[in-house]
Amino acid sequence: MFQATVATITGPLTGAISRGFQSCCLEYSLLLLVFCAPVLLGGILLQFLRLPERRWTGTLRMTAWVLGWVVWFGGGILSFGHALS
Repeated sequence: MFQATVATITGPLTGAISRGFQSCCLEYSLLLLVFCAPVLLGGILLQFLRLPERRWTGTLRMTAWVLGWVVWFGGGILSFGHALS
């Protein structure tokens, strides 16, 4: 349980880490990773793009950033829920 707590930053891989990388948990975690990683990557990349200075660009950047992290850690919750079942 300590490993899963420390590895929370790994998002969707938390469940696999908590179960010692058992095959079913690892498979489910990797499936979640396929969906969560692009959302987080998009949110991070949008922070570095040079967008025209408009009123909505700051809102867009912040929304993408927050959404990326919510999806990432939400994948961790789903992964951990699968590991506990």
